[in-house]
Amino acid sequence: MTDDERQDDRPPVCALAHIEEHGSFSDEELAEARAKIFGSTVASKGADTA
Repeated sequence: MTDDERQDDRPPVCALAHIEEHGSFSDEELAEARAKIFGSTVASKGADTA
């Protein structure tokens, strides 16, 4: 079964492997990934707006 065929809310296998090896993603890593995926116009919760 590929990641695209999964019907649950678990992260893709590559994300699980990263978490097992390095621990959970930091807020900074998640913000960087969101910016790459959705563009840098998406503000993160902890980002300064000033």
